Amino acid sequence: MKCHQRIIREQRLEADLVNLNFDSSNLKASDFSLKQEILNSEIIDFIKTYEWLGNIGTKPKWVFTARYNNLLGGVVLINEPSSYSNVLGKDTKKYEALIQRGACASWTPKNLGSRLIMFSCKKWLKSHLKELS
Repeated sequence: MKCHQRIIREQRLEADLVNLNFDSSNLKASDFSLKQEILNSEIIDFIKTYEWLGNIGTKPKWVFTARYNNLLGGVVLINEPSSYSNVLGKDTKKYEALIQRGACASWTPKNLGSRLIMFSCKKWLKSHLKELS
């Protein structure tokens, strides 16, 4: 059995490779630049294409991307959760976030998703803790 995300990657790979003007077979996750961006139509279209749910969900508050030569290769969308837990006590709302959507293009290396998620969590936490102080 394969997960939905893997099926989408495999279905898109042949068509995606035709549109690339470089050889993606030797790319490493470290070849991609990671940054926070503002939600835009390119990111929305990317998620609709590569994320198995096919939509961005509720408008995300934080958007993180992975790019290779300015070509979008991965996206993580973070938002506030629809309901908060009580794990951290009554101040839980200050410390909780939800990875709402995320995807990588079919031509990207296998570890890019993990690298982008870790980057996104660290950036969110760093910026969020600044807001709280």
